[in-house]
Amino acid sequence: MATKISDERIYKHFLQQNVIAIARPYFSENMYSLSFCPKCMQPHGTFKLRWHEWVEHRCDCDKHEDPKWSEGMDFNKAYETCYCCGLEVIQTGSRWSTFYCRDCRKAIRKFNDSVGTCVIPLGRHSMMNGIRFKKSAPLQEAASLFSSELKSMGELMNRAHEHGALILRHQLKILKLPEDASLITFLKASFSIDRKQAKKDALLSLIAHILKSPPKIVPYKPFIPIIESIFSPEPEISCVFYTLVIRNESINQKYKGGINAFVAEHGVNYNNDIAVMIFMAPLGIEVTEEMLKKSGLTWQEDYTWFEASEMARRQPTVKSIPFKVKWLKGYCKDGRGYISLTKIP
Repeated sequence: MATKISDERIYKHFLQQNVIAIARPYFSENMYSLSFCPKCMQPHGTFKLRWHEWVEHRCDCDKHEDPKWSEGMDFNKAYETCYCCGLEVIQTGSRWSTFYCRDCRKAIRKFNDSVGTCVIPLGRHSMMNGIRFKKSAPLQEAASLFSSELKSMGELMNRAHEHGALILRHQLKILKLPEDASLITFLKASFSIDRKQAKKDALLSLIAHILKSPPKIVPYKPFIPIIESIFSPEPEISCVFYTLVIRNESINQKYKGGINAFVAEHGVNYNNDIAVMIFMAPLGIEVTEEMLKKSGLTWQEDYTWFEASEMARRQPTVKSIPFKVKWLKGYCKDGRGYISLTKIP
């Protein structure tokens, strides 16, 4: 008998996993319309875009080249399953997309940090895996090293991708589902097993698969761009992409060294009231949020975040951004967000 799991529970589950783009009002339609390809184990079928147009969501077996669904996407894919546990449906379509769900990503980052080496690649972009062109070295030497690192990391990515298909087949077998099951059927059935233990077992499986004949391992040195903080005397600060907003009052009270130390250590746009940090992908917010929590700052009370570009794309002008915190207000215009502190008497 099929496991009875409501769409509301799945919606809340995606919110907990921070997969905001999947947790949309139309997500259940996409989950019902997409199924796994039994050859490559990638989702395929028809897919509903946010502006209600239906397009083909092609798997790796289908090599048709379609026009880009959106300028914000690097390739026409919206969903795939976590390469580690195979239990979570995750968002993709960008070169900054990660290969893993939130739980597995945290465990993999912890493992990479513990060995001091990027054994398990986090995503498609070289910077996500600590690889960058080292300008300080002689040009020919730097170019040769960069090329070698990219080739080695490419092999590791291929193994991670292989594991994604293998673990998904394994999970479908455990759940007694066919390999061409729909995403919604698979997702609902997956709630019937011990997900926490399954993810621990899957991480060991991923490590073993990647290291079965390891290529040259790339030293793990996360790329941290040097970004100068910019002060503005204006009450409004403009923002794009994934935007993290922190109250200056909270920084002064809880962060060691206060606002002066914070802006010296982190690249922020700030004024007299708030500090704003911009990220191209949710991974950056995740890392920064851990740092804020360790400093004693609290979600919603001291800081919040939102996807400014996603909100601005919905309509040309958003007169009032519906923040869940009372201390922040804002609006969207011409593809950008503008935010400021709410003066509470």
